[in-house]
Amino acid sequence: MKLTHIEWLKLGGLTEREIPDLLILEGTWWDKESYRSRLAYLEDVRELDFPNMYIGSHNNKRVMFCCAYGAPRAVEPIHIFGSLGTPTVIQIGSCGSLQPNIRTGDIVLPDPAQIGEGASQYYGASVESFPESEMVQDALRHIGEQGIVAHSGRHLTTSA
Repeated sequence: MKLTHIEWLKLGGLTEREIPDLLILEGTWWDKESYRSRLAYLEDVRELDFPNMYIGSHNNKRVMFCCAYGAPRAVEPIHIFGSLGTPTVIQIGSCGSLQPNIRTGDIVLPDPAQIGEGASQYYGASVESFPESEMVQDALRHIGEQGIVAHSGRHLTTSA
């Protein structure tokens, strides 16, 4: 089913002005705790007509937050808000690493992501997804300026 821009806005209970500048997804089973702690950073928070999707503002930017564990759940808000024109998505949460230099708390930016989770194939990618290199380099620089360790490299998405 392909919905129009206006239909997505109406279903979500959003106005054109409320389209988020940023979508943040957190992959966690502990969503009650996550919603409580993450939404505390936002002002004027409200739940959308889409369940468990919250919009608010931070530093004059519209931010949508949703706990989305696993690709089948994460693809829903990404599809909706990508269709509406939200330019940036950040996925936070847990991941594993086979690299001994990657530690808990480090940020990992996939470049590229090898697709293995089963949802991406329905959005036009079946083997690998490549980010915009300039955005990855900008993110690495900004993260490093904050004193946070960040890595970039091959990433594997999986349902396992």
